[in-house]
Parts: sequence; structure tokens; C-alpha cells
Amino acid sequence: MDKTLIISCILALVFGSPALAAEPTPSFETRAKEHCQKSLSIPSCNQVKPPGPFIKRCVEDAVLTGSFEFVETARKDYLRACQRLTPKPAPSKP
Repeated sequence: MDKTLIISCILALVFGSPALAAEPTPSFETRAKEHCQKSLSIPSCNQVKPPGPFIKRCVEDAVLTGSFEFVETARKDYLRACQRLTPKPAPSKP
């Protein structure tokens, strides 16, 4: 049994979603890429950490579940990663 089908079945059981529907169409994958790229297009963050891996995971999650439910999670993860890499300003002296 294919890994994607197994995960889809588990998601359907857990979330009660239509995860057992036919595989997403190529147009859905294109829409997922556009949506994830747009959501993770944060210029100040993009300068600190390239968004590529986060966009890839976002698209994979969207295609796997057939929804954009996890886009906000990918965005929050990306912002946290950027925050960890952003230099902290030196404390001001009174």
C-alpha cells in the first residue's frame, strides 16, 4: 500500500475529512505552491532564512490533505526560525 494512501486514511479517520478522495489534481498542486509561496513571502524574513524548505513542506501538507489547513502552521514555523536567526539588538544604556 502506498505511503500517501496510508496517511490519507489516517487523516480521514482522525479528522473526518474527505482525505480518501482522489489524488489532488495538478491544478491543486499549482494553487498550493502559489498559496504557500505567497504566505511565506516575508521580505524581512526571506533575507535571514530562505523559505524553500518551508514552502516545500507547506505544499506537501496541502497536497497530502487536499486543503490549505496547515499553511498557517508553516508560516508560524518559518517566522520562529527567522526569529531565532535574527540578531538581537544590543540593550540600550540609560
